[in-house]
Parts: sequence; structure tokens; C-alpha cells
Amino acid sequence: MGTAVGILTAGAGDIKYHQVRSEVARAVLAIAKRVEDGPENHNAAESKAIFENCSNAVRDIARGLCNDTDPTTQQKSQLARDSFGKTYGV
Repeated sequence: MGTAVGILTAGAGDIKYHQVRSEVARAVLAIAKRVEDGPENHNAAESKAIFENCSNAVRDIARGLCNDTDPTTQQKSQLARDSFGKTYGV
């Protein structure tokens, strides 16, 4: 998981291409949805345990992208940040 977080961190820090940051926001949101409890997510508990160690780092990535210049990146990042907050209580 450390390598994945490193890749997401590098992509989130790309100041030249908003498409890269947008894809990072999309990936972070996918992770957040994967660990979120809900009737459609039967593996939420397992996923939550897997991502627990890196949840703070992933949420920090989402938090950093909340102020991106691209509105879509902002929206996805805000949703991910809020979802991680509900799931992990951070």
C-alpha cells in the first residue's frame, strides 16, 4: 500500500497537468467508496481493514486536492475526504 500511496502523492503534486490530478482524485474517491459501509458494498469491513494503515495519507491527498483549479477534481476530492471522515472518524 505504501507504493500506491506514493504514486497517488506524486500524481497529486503534479502542478503541470490537471488531468493527472483529476485521475488521482478519481482513484482516491474509488478507494473511499470501497471502504464505505452500505448495502451495495458487501466487502466494506475487509476493505476498511486493508486501507486503515494508509487512510490518513489518502485523506491528506484528497484534502490537498480539494483546492484544485479543476472543479471536477475539487468535487471528487471533497467527496473522498468526507467519506474517509465518516468511515475512519478522522
